[in-house]
Amino acid sequence: MPPQVSKSVVLTYTVRGAVTSLDYTIRLPRTMWKAGYKYTYALKITPTEIIADPSVSAWDGSAVVVNL
Repeated sequence: MPPQVSKSVVLTYTVRGAVTSLDYTIRLPRTMWKAGYKYTYALKITPTEIIADPSVSAWDGSAVVVNL
């Protein structure tokens, strides 16, 4: 995959007892994705917001130093 800018993610969810689903756009941190790395986003969901906390690691398990 060629290097590219990260994108937004739309999370669709349903609150208990609701009739319709809701959409929430998560703005991922703007960084250039690089080949050979995997990017993992931990989601923290609160009553007022959803936050994506990224981490970067190499596919082969070696140490990675990347500025997000």
